Amino acid sequence: AQAGRTPSGRSVMPQTARNTSGIVGVAPFTRTRADGEPGSRYWVATWNPQPGKVSRKFFSVESLGERGALLAACAYRRDREREIYGTEIRENWAAAAKVLLNL
Repeated sequence: AQAGRTPSGRSVMPQTARNTSGIVGVAPFTRTRADGEPGSRYWVATWNPQPGKVSRKFFSVESLGERGALLAACAYRRDREREIYGTEIRENWAAAAKVLLNL
């Protein structure tokens, strides 16, 4: 994917090598307990509501299950894309379908 601009004029960045989920703006996250051991697991949706600001919303694997938390994070991220860019980033959601098929 290439960086580009949407109809709203906002920049869209491509997937980077740092991406661990294959879905731009959606990633697995594990909280670390006070004793240093792994704690609760989540899928997190991340977006930029305005340039220079990052927002996140966490979806619990314990509450929703692995697939449910991932689906919820994807749906939330897609809604934020529509708000910010005026459209969804189709390349991103084609990648999401592949990740979901492998769960």
